[in-house]
Amino acid sequence: MPRPTLASLWDYLKQELKPYPGRWWLVLRMVMAAAIMMLWVVTFRIPNAALGVYYTLLISRESASETWEGAWKLLASIGASLVFTLTGNILTAGSPVLHFLWVGLSFLVIFFLISAVREYRVATGFGFLAISSIPLWDFPTSTDRALTYTLWAALSVTMGAAVTVVVETVFAALHRTTPLEDGVLGRLSDVASVLHDPQHVARDTREQVLQYSEIGTGLLRRYLARADAGAAEYARQAVLIGLAGRLIDLTAALLIPAELETLTSADLEHLRILGDRVQAIREIGILQQGSTTPLVEQLPSPPTAATVVQLLHSTVDLLGQSLDQPQNADIYIASDELREAPVFKRDAFTNPQHLVFALRGGGAAMSCFLLYHLFAWPGLSSSLATCMITALSTTGSSRQKQILRVLGAITGGLVLGIGAQVFLTPAFDTVASFGAMFTAVTAIAAWIATSSPRISFYGVQIAFAFYLVHLRVFGPQRMLTPARDNVIGILLGLLAMWLIFDQWDAQQASTAMRTSFVHAMRQIVTLMRTRTAGNGSKADLLRSIRAQRDSINATFTQVRTLADSVLLEFSSDRSEALRVRRHIRTWTPELRAFFLLQVTLSHIRLISPDGRLLRHAEEVEEANAATLESLADYLEHGSAPPISSSLLRVPADGDSREYTIVCNSAKILKNLTPQFLALNGDGRPGDDPAEERLEGGA
Repeated sequence: MPRPTLASLWDYLKQELKPYPGRWWLVLRMVMAAAIMMLWVVTFRIPNAALGVYYTLLISRESASETWEGAWKLLASIGASLVFTLTGNILTAGSPVLHFLWVGLSFLVIFFLISAVREYRVATGFGFLAISSIPLWDFPTSTDRALTYTLWAALSVTMGAAVTVVVETVFAALHRTTPLEDGVLGRLSDVASVLHDPQHVARDTREQVLQYSEIGTGLLRRYLARADAGAAEYARQAVLIGLAGRLIDLTAALLIPAELETLTSADLEHLRILGDRVQAIREIGILQQGSTTPLVEQLPSPPTAATVVQLLHSTVDLLGQSLDQPQNADIYIASDELREAPVFKRDAFTNPQHLVFALRGGGAAMSCFLLYHLFAWPGLSSSLATCMITALSTTGSSRQKQILRVLGAITGGLVLGIGAQVFLTPAFDTVASFGAMFTAVTAIAAWIATSSPRISFYGVQIAFAFYLVHLRVFGPQRMLTPARDNVIGILLGLLAMWLIFDQWDAQQASTAMRTSFVHAMRQIVTLMRTRTAGNGSKADLLRSIRAQRDSINATFTQVRTLADSVLLEFSSDRSEALRVRRHIRTWTPELRAFFLLQVTLSHIRLISPDGRLLRHAEEVEEANAATLESLADYLEHGSAPPISSSLLRVPADGDSREYTIVCNSAKILKNLTPQFLALNGDGRPGDDPAEERLEGGA
């Protein structure tokens, strides 16, 4: 694996920061909402309002309805935090001992919520207001002043949510296409263009493919998670997104000169056929709910053993299979409605790990609290927020946010914040001048915040640090110490997290990634063997299948998130962790396609009289389940799995639909089995130059 260099890092950043469909539109909305909030703050001289302006960049913008929902959830968390904060601080005012105990309890509650609440933004919305109010009530001050500033902070967040909702509602009326549709269809269009003539690709198309390969599909998955779709449609579109992302990575690998030189004329002709198939898939409306147009024409076999051509062939074939759903299951898919998820996770009050997480995070925050009181340095209170927003379940995930947090504070607070104080604000004499500077910085931060999840947090931290400097008091900020103290406080928070949070019962992201992937495999096996549920009625079986399907989708999402976090873990076994990561990233789209076929079989069982498949199909399906279970055992324990004879079966033209599906499932397992077996050997099947380039540039 190539080592990262300054040149590769620069190339990576250029790819991250290039425009993509919808990016200008999204940044414009973010900047407009933040600018409106800034004008409200400076016009009415609202104190302690930086948090409200900051939240205009954080509220979800996937759709107008999602923005409304996100705003209401934010307001609910802010309201609960305000009641919690005021009650505790007022009751403990005047008693240092009681106030100290109250601060410790507050930290435990905040970090417990981060671990136990389903939506991270709801938990951090509660925590931000509570933590930002702690310095107001700590040092000798009047209760009236502390109460006033706390209420103004809550009001500013409320106004930020309201402004964001209004801006998104207006812009939604002007822009009809969805970002999910733009993203997937744009990727397929570029792939088709390259496959039609890979040796003569337009420069813009080449750069777009490389950029799509770098940013991945994380943003599309977030769009899908927020979309108003049933669980079956969610599963189908998740497979399409995953396979479209893999097509982009393979196409980017195909564009490497060394790969192009190996292509024969037969390979080029086969790639043109694949390009026609991708274009046909793009044109039949694959993202429309209920789209089931089958592609009956079989693809010819790839002419050579070229690895990239074979992988492109298998991926395009899987993409076509993913569109083919049984028409008889439509009544079940149509009635599939997602219920509102509860606020807390299912094991919130039974799993001791949530309490351990609260103790780890609370210990780090309390150490910062004691230190800045020991030195009588209230400016270091930014360390408390640092502990809160960088506390994640694995070391790699936390480390990623910690690095981006301090880089954002240096860029937004020291470089842009103090730079503007020294060179720009002395010459400002109107709000318009300040507004122009504010808009420019917000645009830079918003552009970075709309990059891939790897660096997006850096953008919002630039904005937050800049707002803390220039929206802390009325008029121009003449003191340089706030920006300096903010950065030092963040460094203190990072030190506390490294010494306390990361060292106490911390889990490696690489271990969690592998465990989650194995868990997804076992969940699929359970789904395959589900025949009855509850009292044996079809309704109970349908509810059971839906619950399992939702859980498997969530596990796949967790695997991808953890795979990104592995890149920021630098333990002694890093090379092995990256090797496993490459394998899992390669296997996931195929396992997702296998999962979708099992959902299809579940719907066939629902409409059959006895709730079962045909006898010979059930035999192959049970063999597939046993093989997948053996593969899961191999990944978890290292025991070599037996290769089922079902993997060698090929459906005949006259076979039933369910037999064809179980045999197609067996083909996927046949392809995965040797790759799994090579995990502990010298071979590295599934590696491709695109993956090497991604990790080298990260």
